[in-house]
Amino acid sequence: MERSQSKRLELQKILCARIEKGFYYSREFPGVPYLSAEFDLNHITVRRALNELVEQGILCRKENGRIDLVGSSRQFRVALLTHGYMNPADKWFQALQECARKYKCSFTYIPYNIQDDPIIYEALNGDFDLFITSIYEPDKLLLEKMNKKRDKLVCLYNDIVGCDFYRLDGLQRSAFMRLFRKFAENGYKKIDFLSSTLEKRNCKENEKYYRQACKEFGFKGNFYSFQEKFDILCYFQGREEAQKLLDAGSFAKTEVIFTSNVEIAWGLIRALHDNGIRVPEDIQVVSFGGAEFARFIEPEITTIGTPDRTLPVKEMFEHFMGINPQPGKKVFNADPGQYTDQELIFQGKTVKISLI
Repeated sequence: MERSQSKRLELQKILCARIEKGFYYSREFPGVPYLSAEFDLNHITVRRALNELVEQGILCRKENGRIDLVGSSRQFRVALLTHGYMNPADKWFQALQECARKYKCSFTYIPYNIQDDPIIYEALNGDFDLFITSIYEPDKLLLEKMNKKRDKLVCLYNDIVGCDFYRLDGLQRSAFMRLFRKFAENGYKKIDFLSSTLEKRNCKENEKYYRQACKEFGFKGNFYSFQEKFDILCYFQGREEAQKLLDAGSFAKTEVIFTSNVEIAWGLIRALHDNGIRVPEDIQVVSFGGAEFARFIEPEITTIGTPDRTLPVKEMFEHFMGINPQPGKKVFNADPGQYTDQELIFQGKTVKISLI
């Protein structure tokens, strides 16, 4: 008897923890046969455990006799489609999961391997209320499919196809101006920018703020860009493009180089090292986003990025769920004006001056 009670209590503890984490928001609550098989318990023990949870108000019994979550109904369904697997520790992945739990949404993660993977079409045909995607080079048929879902499709980080889809991004690129101002205050005059063009919109924004900084602070320098390929690591592309520029005599008198992401900065630093140029003694390097990754590179890369990813994700969820709709809004990202320098800037080892 005591052993049966112990197992029943342990099962209730596990189920309560799963409910708290939103485990059953994306699926039908399992019945007695399923739970019996999953936990290797007899039906009587499982049934008693569920009945007690119903009595405690944690679960409820539907008119058809099925046990379900309290207040459960047709949930807002979210699908995340990404090329390859996202690390469970990824801050964006965690923010999406956290908001899905907060708003009691069904959250389905769908990784794919190739651009014509049938799972993409199957997902887009699914009964989802919101699609969050990182589809970079869709063919005409897939693009047509995406356009049909455009009222509920959000591109993660970049609107690569340039069709003015909704976009979930990090920090607004106007944040670069804070860093430019810091270098201007310390007397720097020759600053270059190395940007990738995976998405033309972001590249144009990078160039816009770079040109604005040159005009406002009297900088001289060059804006370099290259076509990034989604199926090759940015590190290798950054290193290769930086080497081409070095071979052409670029960066001869450059004091600081800004890059559009941490991976490119990493490749740039390696190319500079290969050519006997020290960072930060000879040239300083600053990047955008990816502070978690920047900490694991030697030398640690100084970068500016989103301190709290849940804010733009929360704004996106509330828009599409009708909680706080924002007509005309296409990009969900963080306003740097909401944060202090200490919150935005990760001071690594690739600059000589203090930025915070």
